[in-house]
Amino acid sequence: MNKPEEARSVTFEKSSPVLRNETNSAGQNPFNIRTIRLKMKMDQPLTLLRFHASLSLWLIPALLDAREPQIQVQQILQTTQSWDGVNYQSYPTGQPQLTVLRITVPPNTALHWHHHPVISVGYVLSGELTLEKKATGERAIVHAGQALAETVQTTHRGFTTNEPVELVVFYAGQAGLPITINEE
Repeated sequence: MNKPEEARSVTFEKSSPVLRNETNSAGQNPFNIRTIRLKMKMDQPLTLLRFHASLSLWLIPALLDAREPQIQVQQILQTTQSWDGVNYQSYPTGQPQLTVLRITVPPNTALHWHHHPVISVGYVLSGELTLEKKATGERAIVHAGQALAETVQTTHRGFTTNEPVELVVFYAGQAGLPITINEE
């Protein structure tokens, strides 16, 4: 009868972290193949959960962005003075009244000399508008996509060249007070 072989102890090189014949304080070999496989099986659901969590953190904002359009805000004008560099003094007292006008000026047309007793701002939708002050002849040109802060109590006019101009003008006035006073 053959004599049973004695259990042999196998030690791999210290550089091999997979199999070692060592024990921890509980008397278990943390490097034994069964322990490693069991630990891998136990960690697998947790690893999968971590992967799904990180994937969802990346996908949720992308999906939300795909459903909702992004709101864009672009400041066109913010000023304390009119186009000629004069500081605004104050708003009229009394009941505030806002007025918004859409104005179309044909080509080669000059508006009447006029002034505004209230603060206003215009936005040029299309074309090119030249502004001119009566007292000094000072001029400014405003193109499509630009805003202009109007003068207050200063006589001026606007004129076009070879193309029409379309603009929207916002007036911050007072009930009962005219927004424009013609001087011709």
